[in-house]
Amino acid sequence: QGRHWSRTGGTAMVKVITAIRNKELDQAFADWTKGFTAPVSRTFRGTMRRVMRKIPFQTHVGIHHGRICNNGPSSSAIGKLANSFSTPAFL
Repeated sequence: QGRHWSRTGGTAMVKVITAIRNKELDQAFADWTKGFTAPVSRTFRGTMRRVMRKIPFQTHVGIHHGRICNNGPSSSAIGKLANSFSTPAFL
């Protein structure tokens, strides 16, 4: 399993094995990860969701409200068209 390497993959494995034997791998990872930023916390995401829920939906000037009358099943072409117009694009 995993015994066939491309030229670049083999070179990378040699570098990793060399770094392990020279005990330089930990320092290489520490230097490599300095550029990463911390992930967004769950509390921040939850706060943003609550704030976004409190913003009321506003109809914009120029948008007409109406309905396509569908006397058939909602799985028909006209039913799917009616559903696409009645459902907001952001949901």
